[in-house]
Amino acid sequence: MPLTLELNQPRIKSIGSQMNSLMGLLEKIEAYRGDSKVEFDFANITFVQPIFLSCISALILRLRTQGFRVVLTNRSDNIAAHFRTIYFPNGLRLDQNKNWKGKLRRYRGKEYIPLIYFQARPLERESFLRDNVLSMVYTLLRDNCSLPVNVYSAVIYLISEMTDNIVDHSGQSRGWISANYNSRDKYLEICLVDCGHGLLRTYLNNGVEIETHTEAINKALLGLSTKADKERGFGIHTSNNMTVKGLKGVFAMFTGNSLLINNKIVELPVNWRGTIVALRIPVKAWNFKVIEYVE
Repeated sequence: MPLTLELNQPRIKSIGSQMNSLMGLLEKIEAYRGDSKVEFDFANITFVQPIFLSCISALILRLRTQGFRVVLTNRSDNIAAHFRTIYFPNGLRLDQNKNWKGKLRRYRGKEYIPLIYFQARPLERESFLRDNVLSMVYTLLRDNCSLPVNVYSAVIYLISEMTDNIVDHSGQSRGWISANYNSRDKYLEICLVDCGHGLLRTYLNNGVEIETHTEAINKALLGLSTKADKERGFGIHTSNNMTVKGLKGVFAMFTGNSLLINNKIVELPVNWRGTIVALRIPVKAWNFKVIEYVE
């Protein structure tokens, strides 16, 4: 029997609400015992939210990799048009486009960037292209969101740290990045996703003796390195402090069966194979200074 997933519109635009909608999908997928077709039904979706869509994109690709035939149904004309614009669900693979700069320039003046499915291997050529793509993403976000210098510096740091984590620790060849600006409420949402090792396995692979995903997040929040012979590392503690304390925003991480939102960790009945990091950053932070949080 095919599996039909009726997507529920997140009730509110909060990161927690978007994560909750994702968990509903994961529960149904984990309970499914078929092996053929999975249908994503968008009948209840009236507007799109970037974190939710980024995670669904990664989920669709994972299901296809596992051999499922995935189809998308009941998209309104407006939703379908927006999906094409942001390259949902396959993502924009800029390494496969010689005119990748031209592709990104099309998003000047918009309140979003496309879903970018970037190369995440630490090879010199791929690293060079990735750094150039991210540099252009930074510029787009700065100009499109009218970011002040101090917030712009934070955005560069946070995206750089999280993409480096995917490159260094996920064990995957690609990762996802998306961003959306809410001009009414004046905040920027950024999401980075991978379907790799996850935080717990990364610690275990490097000889750190821990047992649970929650313990792994706690270690990362304390700034403990994933490598047993190093005291500090991974950048998650700094990124969390910078986002929550400095920018008065929201920092969320979903890895394994544990979800961190700001400084609260909740254990869930579902798992994410890899790591999701979602940030909500107010574009005005008058007293914020990056130097106070970078160690």
